[in-house]
Amino acid sequence: MTNNYSQCSNRIYEFITNPQADKNALRVFCYDKRDKIVMKFLRVFLFLMLFFCGELHAQQWVQIPMSFSTGDTFLFGLSASFATKNIGWFTPQNGDLYKTTDGGYTWNLQLRKSGFFFNILALDSLHVWVRYGGYNKWVVFTTDGGAYWDSTFIGPGFSHYYGPLVFFNTTEGLLFDSILFHTSNGGNNWYVKNSADSLFFRRAGVGDFINRQKGWIGGGNPIATDVGYIAKTDDSGKSWAYSGYPTGHPIITGIDAIDTLLVYAVGFFPFSGTGVVRKSEDGGLTWNSIFLPGSGWPLDMKMLDSLTGWICGENGKIWKTTDGGNTWVIQITNTDVILWKISLLQDENVIYVFGDENTLLRSDIVASVRGNDGYPVSYRLYQNYPNPFNPMTIIHYQLYGHGFVSLKVYNMLGQEVAKLVNEMQDAGYKSKVWDAKGLPSGIYFYRLQAGSFTDIKKMVLMR
Repeated sequence: MTNNYSQCSNRIYEFITNPQADKNALRVFCYDKRDKIVMKFLRVFLFLMLFFCGELHAQQWVQIPMSFSTGDTFLFGLSASFATKNIGWFTPQNGDLYKTTDGGYTWNLQLRKSGFFFNILALDSLHVWVRYGGYNKWVVFTTDGGAYWDSTFIGPGFSHYYGPLVFFNTTEGLLFDSILFHTSNGGNNWYVKNSADSLFFRRAGVGDFINRQKGWIGGGNPIATDVGYIAKTDDSGKSWAYSGYPTGHPIITGIDAIDTLLVYAVGFFPFSGTGVVRKSEDGGLTWNSIFLPGSGWPLDMKMLDSLTGWICGENGKIWKTTDGGNTWVIQITNTDVILWKISLLQDENVIYVFGDENTLLRSDIVASVRGNDGYPVSYRLYQNYPNPFNPMTIIHYQLYGHGFVSLKVYNMLGQEVAKLVNEMQDAGYKSKVWDAKGLPSGIYFYRLQAGSFTDIKKMVLMR
């Protein structure tokens, strides 16, 4: 379609000719020049809206079709762990142990037992430990990526072979059973670390240590009670104490410690079906609660850093935070199966989520670049999240050096509608929450100025 224009006085006549018709079809529009400027503006606005909607609703999580060398399909899995973005291990409900070397597309059988494998821990592509249970409890392990597997007997009985495995390096680790064991030779031998037959250990399902001395475990009994617990040690597991209030936590299904003070946990209250995040900024002395939106029990949690993290759970749910756990947004996964395990490969900027019915989801992570001292090596303005939003969104940015910083928001007419930052700031990773309450839906621009650095990004307020 071609456009031809002829001008008459202060009016413009637009002749739109369709060369594909048998004869030219002529339409005449008569409008003021000012109207034409408005029409151009509206065309640009609609184009940007369509562009943004297409970009924002692009699939973030890719489902990988899992193919097993035995030809089997499985209703659910019991544990999984990736060591690199290509190498990982998975065990389904039938007691087999599989390995992938192509990022989860094909899985080759490595071990077959009469019992069940639980709690796979892949420290790297060579060193892997797996809890194994049946009539007795064992730990199977490999130091060559699974070419050869060894095993160590832990004790008799069915109880609690799903307790956490924690390794600090290739030789030192902890195993939570009805009592606490430790190893100093990579799992060849396990010795009693704490012989107290404690509910801390019997009901522990998850755990995380920030160093050899300080760590947290959590769990509960969803059948016997509606509450769980978090326990803390400062002496490598020799002694434990309740972290926070002893009977007020949900059933804990995930713990991730960022440092000695900042700790995240996630769980659910089974009778109400409510999912909740616990966040402590004082090493577990006190905890704040953030309730998750939507229905479904959360089952695992992984934090990338102090700001960004993910939770997976029932009904195909993945929640994501980019503001330190204060708000959680449900992701689009295109599945409704139970998602029960997260493998976060921070060094390779990849995250995997395992689920029932041979479900494996993958997403790439956009990571910030840090120097050796932990500070940014450049200035950067990140895309706001969530986007589209209503009415609040978070803007993250990073500063390379100390200086005056300006962060402002503008509407489509270039008018300033919000001044978020207008002050001197030190180098580091920053964030600001913008509340667009009272403003109309549409496209807005936010502009960061720091020294000679300037960047502008677009966001959509959609009510």
